[in-house]
Amino acid sequence: MRAHLSVLIVAAAILASCDTFEAREYRISRARRGDATRVQRILRDVAAETHIPRSAPTANDSPAIALYRGSKVQLRASISDGDIRVMLMRYDWPAPKAFSRADSLLVPALSSAFDGRFGLQPHTPGEVERTIVVY
Repeated sequence: MRAHLSVLIVAAAILASCDTFEAREYRISRARRGDATRVQRILRDVAAETHIPRSAPTANDSPAIALYRGSKVQLRASISDGDIRVMLMRYDWPAPKAFSRADSLLVPALSSAFDGRFGLQPHTPGEVERTIVVY
C-alpha cells in the first residue's frame, strides 16, 4: 500500500513539472506608421522558416495583425494601447522545435528592426491571461 502511494506521489510530481503551455511576449512601444507592416513581414518570415502555417482568425480570437498557428505553436501580433504586442506560444512538452527556433529568430529580428522600442512585455504580478474557446 505504501509503495503504491509513493509511486502515485512521484508520478504526480513529475506530471506537475511538465509544463505544456509557455508564452513569450514582446512589445514594440509607441507604434509608428509602418511598424505593423514591418512586424507582419518579420512574423511571416519567421513562420515560413519554422513551418508554422498562416491561420485565419476565428470568432474566438482576439484581433490580430498577424496570426500563424500550428497544432503545437502559435505566433501572433496585435495592437494594444498604441503598442504592438508579439506573442509566441507553445502547447506541448517538451517544447516543439518550431517554438525554440521561432524564438531564436524572432528576438534578433525584432530587436534589430525596432532597436530601443523593442522589449519583453511586462506582466503585473498575479496577472493571469487565459484564452477560453467555446465550441
